Amino acid sequence: MLVPNELDLNRKIRGYVKLALGIPVIASNANFPAPTGSYATALQISDLRDGFSFGDNTYNQTTDKTTVSVSSNRLITFSIQIYRDANVLGLARLLSFYNATPAGEYYLAKNGLTLIDWSNIRDLTTLVDEEMEPRASIDLTFGQVVTYSQETDRIVKIDIASSYQDSNIINDNNHIGE
Repeated sequence: MLVPNELDLNRKIRGYVKLALGIPVIASNANFPAPTGSYATALQISDLRDGFSFGDNTYNQTTDKTTVSVSSNRLITFSIQIYRDANVLGLARLLSFYNATPAGEYYLAKNGLTLIDWSNIRDLTTLVDEEMEPRASIDLTFGQVVTYSQETDRIVKIDIASSYQDSNIINDNNHIGE
């Protein structure tokens, strides 16, 4: 399995939010105009990579190579902000339990993610151009197991030439400067 790049991960998270809310979801701080109706933004705010474990070491007799795999855990937190919807608080609440719905479970499983935790919902309604703009925010922490795999050459034999001398110093027969 290839290690997912950050853009792919960001798209998966935005896809999950879009599926749950049914409104457009754009990357936060995007350099294009915001949608005119309801929309949400997703901003990655933390990325914790925790531990590793050696997985599978598989020898392929045909290629005479060994595939070495190592797995690590990753916790990624995204701040989701919901704008211009009459029910911004309800939409934010929906994000906190959408993972338990069949559609949410399927999407997360298909994309190798799990929803680990979520924050309290924040009501960020504010005055914009002399009108109140409904806005809410929630932080979602997703978990992901990432597997790094690499095919390596098999070490068949290592020749080591050494000899003991009277001084009990090992001579490795690599004479520098000769």
